[in-house]
Amino acid sequence: MNVVTIDKVYCKGCDLCIAVCKPAALSKGSERNAKGYMVPNHTPDACVACGNCELTCPEMAITLIKGDK
Repeated sequence: MNVVTIDKVYCKGCDLCIAVCKPAALSKGSERNAKGYMVPNHTPDACVACGNCELTCPEMAITLIKGDK
């Protein structure tokens, strides 16, 4: 299973990661971080480990951990 971790301290809720996630493993979140930004949700079963989210994040708040499928 592939896991995307989002560092809530650095995430600014820009949703660029959601826009580049073709399998829709990332979606609009409902949880706010300490600065009031909405942190995206991640669905590990949908993740294909393309890495687009990690490469696109301007705050480098996303880390992708590739697992066996």
